Amino acid sequence: MAFETEVKAVHFTDAATPYAPTHFTLLKQFIDNTPARGRIHVAISHFTADYPIVRNALVAAAARGVKIKVLLRTEYNEIIPSLIGIEARAEDGYFGTSLHMKLFLFSQTQVDSETCSYVSVISSAPLNASSVDKQQNTVVVADEKLYAGLLTHWNSMSDRSSGDPKPRIVSLDKDEDVLSTSGRIKAYLFPRSTDPVLHVIQNVKETRNPVTGARPRIHIAMARWSTWRESLLDALIDRAEAGCVVDLVLRVDWDGDDDGVDMALVRRVQRVLRSGNPLSLHLHLSRVDSTPIDVHSKYLLVDAEYGDGGDWERIVWTGSENWTKPALRSNDEVMIKIRDSRVHQLFVENHERLKSLCVNANLGTEMLTLGWMGP
Repeated sequence: MAFETEVKAVHFTDAATPYAPTHFTLLKQFIDNTPARGRIHVAISHFTADYPIVRNALVAAAARGVKIKVLLRTEYNEIIPSLIGIEARAEDGYFGTSLHMKLFLFSQTQVDSETCSYVSVISSAPLNASSVDKQQNTVVVADEKLYAGLLTHWNSMSDRSSGDPKPRIVSLDKDEDVLSTSGRIKAYLFPRSTDPVLHVIQNVKETRNPVTGARPRIHIAMARWSTWRESLLDALIDRAEAGCVVDLVLRVDWDGDDDGVDMALVRRVQRVLRSGNPLSLHLHLSRVDSTPIDVHSKYLLVDAEYGDGGDWERIVWTGSENWTKPALRSNDEVMIKIRDSRVHQLFVENHERLKSLCVNANLGTEMLTLGWMGP
């Protein structure tokens, strides 16, 4: 598929589809197609030995002359000896206190049989066995300017990995963001002192499409969302009250162990739904560890007049960032914004797929009755 931007591929790991390619499959292909003397840089939150496909591919690539550097969290120190020929280091965090990125940078590789230089892979998916049992999303971009900016940030992270005591958290706000050559892709770097997601939601206009008459739409799939960022829900309810369609797929933290969307947020959405107000606010629930429909995706889609320009746009925001306080304030994260209607359409189709796997919670009468269902 030809895209409108520097995006080369969009991939969804669909655990509910038997034998479907996963993010491991995708990354192995990219690693295998990196030529000798090529370069691969990785910053990854989870990298375990229980699913060694990517690790083995990296070791084989290093053996044929690819220069590979990896940043990990300290809890994965034990994997470093097995990364033969690879420069790897581990810290709990780099600019922040916890590394949560899922970032691969390839100086050259092949994407769908096309040789591409300066490839950035941004994903919701870590490298552990359980990640293939979840719904994940990955975007592949080939652009020298975006690659260079992300590589500069990777090198800065690496530089901060030395020193004792640990350097303080550094907030990476607007001046640190990275644009692609076209300007239609933007990488947001974390930790941050301000909330770019809140800014996005507040910039969605309630006006109808001047050509089709369609109402503005916001689609969200989110793995973790805490009450500390309830302002995001406030803004979404405000947009729904103004006439926007808001469609949520949320991963429920059923047991209250902070591993998914906070139940208090889900209950608040339900109260709004049951209030009798004629809002276009839709709620669909997956469940933590509900293989194969555990939604680990992290994206926000806008199909609306957006910002001050008055243009109707279809935009995707996605990456490693959950909607929690640590993700915003103290994690090393990356999120990208993509102004590309073709990319947007693929994410909308995935959102419909996720909804088909989840309970539609609009008609639920009691929270405990809202379980999950398979395909």
